[in-house]
Amino acid sequence: EETITFEATNLDEHLSFEGRGESDAPGAQLVPYALLQDILKSSDPGSAITVNPGVDVSYDAGGSRLTLPLTEYNLADFPAQPIATGDPITLPAGVLGSMVEAQDCASTDAGRYVLNSVLLTPHDVVATDGRQLYRRNGLELRLPESGIIFPLSGVPAILDAGQPADLWTWDLDQTPKAMIAQGPWRWTTKLVIGNYPNFRQVIPKVEDYGLTVLIGDADATRLISVLPRLPGFKESSSPVVLNVTAHGAVISPPARLPQVQ
Repeated sequence: EETITFEATNLDEHLSFEGRGESDAPGAQLVPYALLQDILKSSDPGSAITVNPGVDVSYDAGGSRLTLPLTEYNLADFPAQPIATGDPITLPAGVLGSMVEAQDCASTDAGRYVLNSVLLTPHDVVATDGRQLYRRNGLELRLPESGIIFPLSGVPAILDAGQPADLWTWDLDQTPKAMIAQGPWRWTTKLVIGNYPNFRQVIPKVEDYGLTVLIGDADATRLISVLPRLPGFKESSSPVVLNVTAHGAVISPPARLPQVQ
């Protein structure tokens, strides 16, 4: 009677959030997502939203109490959230943030189904579109060596990247699924079926590097600020020239573009 749970699904993913609320009695109600969006946009800050199951929903807007009709839907038509089996493994703080970052390097080409994803292995978070590759390594997770492949999703971005989370995986040989739980959130998703490309083949071996450049935290912060202001930033895969000298390092766009250092 003091807990409200929101659940939503697109059939491939299922997301739930548990928060504080008040209820006269246990119950459930299907509410159109568009209706909740409209209420969120127009309601007064701090307004209490009251749902009268099967009848109406009311809230405060502009100092007045508004009431909207609520259509009765058959609860049996709403798919149940898959139940995770087995013991969870802990995703250390930062892994969720890496999954969000990795999605920027994943392919958005619908014809490259396996690359529309983020690969999580026992040691890495990986994504690639065939031209660029994101890899965060140094992990020690209790996962199959081949890893599991998450579809692209906006859910990891709403979770707290600075906090650990629990991960369950099951049915990996048939219909692989995973659930990530953190605080009030529960995200269940179907995993991508397929063989992820061998990304390790395209990563140069450290012993073959001609030069290693270590970038400190302060300079890394400056680079994040400066790179979007260099000519060519809006071009796909535009190169950046890094010139290292005894006096320091300089970045600039390629010679064909206006020179800014």
